[in-house]
Amino acid sequence: MKADSYGIGVAAGTAQQQTVLLEPEPFTDWQPTPAWWKFSETVYASYPGSTSA
Repeated sequence: MKADSYGIGVAAGTAQQQTVLLEPEPFTDWQPTPAWWKFSETVYASYPGSTSA
């Protein structure tokens, strides 16, 4: 799987039951950056019902 080369996990299923097809690699030494926060806030604001301005 191509996801394996990026270290991300893959899951499939329904809202009630998921099956992990590929476990993600552990992410142990991660520090958030300003770009990450901006991305996260943009994604959160795009969800319906979000109270973010």
